[in-house]
Amino acid sequence: MSSRRLVAICDAAAVLARNDLNAHRSYACAAYMPSTKHGNKAPWGAATAAVVGLAYWLYNEQPVRCWNRQLELNESIKKAQDACRLQHWLASVGANLDAVDLRDSQLAEAGLGVFASDNVWKPLQVSWWKQPWYRWRKPNDGIILATFPLHAAITPQTIVSDPVLGSTYQELLNIGVVDERALILLFLTVERQLGKDSVWYPWISMLPQKLNTPLFYSDEDLAELKGTSLEEAVGVQKWQLRQAWKRLQPACTELLDKSGSFHQQPTFEDFMWAHGIFHSRSLAFPQPQGVDGHVSSTPQEGIVPGLDFCNHRESSRAKWTIFGTPGLKLDGSGMPTVVPTEVALVCLRQQAPKPGQEVTINYGDKGNEMLLMSYGFTQSSNLHDVLMIKCPVAPPEDRDQLLQARLALLRSRGLTPQLFLPADLLEARPTRTSADRRLRLPKDVEQTLKILVMMPKQLASELASEEELGPADNTLDAVEQSGERMAVLTTLVGLLELKHLQMEGEDGTGSLESDIQLIEAEQDDADGGTMSETKRACLIYRSSQKHIAREYLIRARQELHHELNRLHKLKEAEDVNGQGRK
Repeated sequence: MSSRRLVAICDAAAVLARNDLNAHRSYACAAYMPSTKHGNKAPWGAATAAVVGLAYWLYNEQPVRCWNRQLELNESIKKAQDACRLQHWLASVGANLDAVDLRDSQLAEAGLGVFASDNVWKPLQVSWWKQPWYRWRKPNDGIILATFPLHAAITPQTIVSDPVLGSTYQELLNIGVVDERALILLFLTVERQLGKDSVWYPWISMLPQKLNTPLFYSDEDLAELKGTSLEEAVGVQKWQLRQAWKRLQPACTELLDKSGSFHQQPTFEDFMWAHGIFHSRSLAFPQPQGVDGHVSSTPQEGIVPGLDFCNHRESSRAKWTIFGTPGLKLDGSGMPTVVPTEVALVCLRQQAPKPGQEVTINYGDKGNEMLLMSYGFTQSSNLHDVLMIKCPVAPPEDRDQLLQARLALLRSRGLTPQLFLPADLLEARPTRTSADRRLRLPKDVEQTLKILVMMPKQLASELASEEELGPADNTLDAVEQSGERMAVLTTLVGLLELKHLQMEGEDGTGSLESDIQLIEAEQDDADGGTMSETKRACLIYRSSQKHIAREYLIRARQELHHELNRLHKLKEAEDVNGQGRK
C-alpha cells in the first residue's frame, strides 16, 4: 500500500470518528486514486472499511448505534468510490470533467447528480487587464463545464461498431428484426447481463437498478392512477413490451452466447429495465457529419454517458449543446467549419454554478404525464400539463360506413379520435373589465370534434375534396353554423363529464378537493411527511388532470348555454324575416 493511500485512509478514519458525514467523500476518492509509483489501480475498500470500523468502535460509546453508523458510512464510502471509478472511466473514453464531480443528488430519489467542483472557477479566470472588456462586451458569453465525446455515446452507429458483437447487431438491423430504438434496448439488455465483462460496466453499475416509473409500480401504487390516461397506458405498454420481448429474446440469447462471457438467462424484467433506462436518459440530438467539405447533421436518439446524470430543474441555467459549443468556429451560414466531436455542458459566464452546487438541465416543456411515465417525477403547477381524452370508437368489426368515413377523414388530416386539452389555455386573459375565462380550444381539437359530428352529406363532400385536393363547397348559413357549434360543444361536454366521472367517481381516486388536502397536509407536516415519493408524484399528476377536466367542463357548459341562446335568437330573427317576406 502506498504511503499516500495509507495517509488518506487514516485521515478518513479520523474524520469519520468525529461523525463528519460530509467530509468523507473526498477521502474516499483519494483512497481510491491509483498509486502513480506502483501503478496499482485496485480500490482499497476493505482496508478503508476496517480502519473506519475500528475508529468508530473506539470512539463511540453505543456499540449498536456504532455498528449501524458504520454500515451506513461503509455504504456511503462505496458509493463515493464507485462514483470516482465512473469519473475515471469517463475520462478514459475522452470526457472532460475537470470542472464537475459526480455524487448523490440533493433532489429526492434522483440518484447521482452532476456538481460543480472547485475547478469550476478556472474557465472564469481571465487576465486582470481583460476583466473590464469581459464585463462590458462579453457578460453573456458561454463557458464549458464538461464535455462528452460523441464516439462514446450509445447510438446505433456505436453499437454496430462494437468489435465483438457489432456485425450481429448490424445483421439484426438489416433484416428488420430491430429498428434503431429497439437496437439500443437490445444492447442495454445484453450489456447489463454481461456484468463486469462489459466495457460499459462502470457506467451501468451506477444506473438505478430499480426504476420508479408507472411501468414498475406495484398494484397498490397503480391504484393511485385510477381513471387517468396513464392507468390504461401502463397496461397497453406492458403488453407491447411483452410482444417485443418474445420477438427479441432469441436474438438477445444469441448475442450473449457470441460474447463468450458467462451470463444468466435474460428475462423480460431485464428488457423492461433497458426500456426504462432508455426513456429516462436518452436524448434526441443531431449527429454531425462532414460531406464534401461541408458540415451537416442527421437527427438521432441515443444516451450520452455522464451527461445522463444531469437532473432536471425547470429554472436550470446550464444546457447541453453540440453546435453551440463556445469556441467552435462557424461559417457564414452558422454551421461549424469542422465536424464537432463532443457534446458540451455549458452555461453563461454570469450564471456559472458555485463549487458544490448541483448542475441541472431542463428536460424540455413536458407535462406531468410525460414526466411521470418517463422519469418518475412530477412538478406542481405545471403549465405544460395536458389532459388526453379518448373518443369512444367501436371495434373494427362493429363500425358502420359513417364511422369509417369519419375515421378516414381524420387520418387524411393527420388527426386521431383523441382530444388533447392543454392547461395553458385555461390561463385567464385580463381585459379592461374582467378576466377572459371563455372556452378556448386548440385547432386540432376543434377540427376533430367537427368531423365527429359532421352531417353525412358534408362528410362525403369533405372526403371527396381530400381525394381531389380541392376545397369543399360546404358553405353554412348562420343557423347551420350555430347548430354545428352546438353539436361540437354537446359532444365535448359529454366527453368531459365521462372523464370527470372516471377520475372522481366511485371507481376513481376521489375528489379534487381530497387530493388538494392530502398535498397541503404533506407540505404542512413539520417532520417532512411520511408520504412516499411515488404517491406524492401520483397525487400531483392526478390532481392536475382533475383540475383541467373540471375547468374545461365548466367553460364548455357555459359556452354551450351561450350558444343555445344565440341559436334561439338566430331562429327568431329568421322567422321574423320569413314573415316579413310573406
